[in-house]
Amino acid sequence: MDKFTMIRIVDSSEEDYSLLSDLHEKGSYNEIAEYLKQWDHGEYYEESEPRLALYDYTLYSDDKYLLVYNLSIGETFALFAKINS
Repeated sequence: MDKFTMIRIVDSSEEDYSLLSDLHEKGSYNEIAEYLKQWDHGEYYEESEPRLALYDYTLYSDDKYLLVYNLSIGETFALFAKINS
């Protein structure tokens, strides 16, 4: 199983939540991921397997990132980076 580290999680209390919410409504998942990637500084301290809840949806993934949207917990967006083993 791949190991990941959390880059950033954004919920409705964050200043930039409305931007991500608007992009989500437009289906611009790649743009959400690109926006959140700016917080990836390449320093990974925690490794974990992302535990996806029943109401989580993978919006975007590639060989390095996984963008998850959680409808049940305040409609949060979370970007994870894959850690090379």
